[in-house]
Amino acid sequence: SVNAGSTVPVKFDLSGAGSSLVIDTQAVDCETLLPTGEAPSVVATASSPDLKKKGNSYHLNWRTSSAWEGTCRRLTLRIPAPADAVAYFSFH
Repeated sequence: SVNAGSTVPVKFDLSGAGSSLVIDTQAVDCETLLPTGEAPSVVATASSPDLKKKGNSYHLNWRTSSAWEGTCRRLTLRIPAPADAVAYFSFH
């Protein structure tokens, strides 16, 4: 649970993603966590200047929108793997 309009530090370790890493966000229903119909929007890619990488450690300061107050979103790390890594956020 985070404040809408705040900057959320996102840190993770990942090996083997190379240049194919894409981080996106999408609105989800707060109870079911299913997408609400909005298409995912790209937050960062492997070449984005906002995504810092040191070895296998990544850091992104995700700037959220104040318009997201009262909603939920998922942040997805799209990587070349059988499943993507997903984190869910509730905004107040």
